[in-house]
Amino acid sequence: MRVYLIHHPNGDIYHRTDEHITDDIQDMMDAGECSIECWRNDIALEDHEAPSWGLTGNAAIEQWLSQREEK
Repeated sequence: MRVYLIHHPNGDIYHRTDEHITDDIQDMMDAGECSIECWRNDIALEDHEAPSWGLTGNAAIEQWLSQREEK
């Protein structure tokens, strides 16, 4: 299961899974510009592998979220 680190504008970093990525992302984006990094699983994250992909900025995140909803 993919895992995500969401970088909140206040400097906090939140860990989310595919199931919970959309739970509070809108509230985070309301606070300011966010970024997301994605790993294939927790093991890759714990092993300090490079993220599979990342998004910077709320516009990019909104576009990605809308594509997820379409599927």
